[in-house]
Amino acid sequence: MQNTYVPLRRCIACRQSFPQGDLIRIVLTENGLHIKNDINMDGRSCYICRNQECIRKAFDKNGFSKSFRRSFEKEELAALKESIIKIV
Repeated sequence: MQNTYVPLRRCIACRQSFPQGDLIRIVLTENGLHIKNDINMDGRSCYICRNQECIRKAFDKNGFSKSFRRSFEKEELAALKESIIKIV
């Protein structure tokens, strides 16, 4: 019998749950925010849908600051947004 368990994660913008592989993973490390597909990477993480509306909403509503419970520099968030848009 095959294990069909698929881990679900919640988008920080729309708050809907999706299979983990369908979302973009943002990881907070000691070097800042990074987009990672490596599930085994250490660090606190959050997830966001791969659509423009959720990306816009996450940045407009300070979703990353709320999720990680800390503030970020505007430049760091701008670089993250640019990186996310490139992969969507």
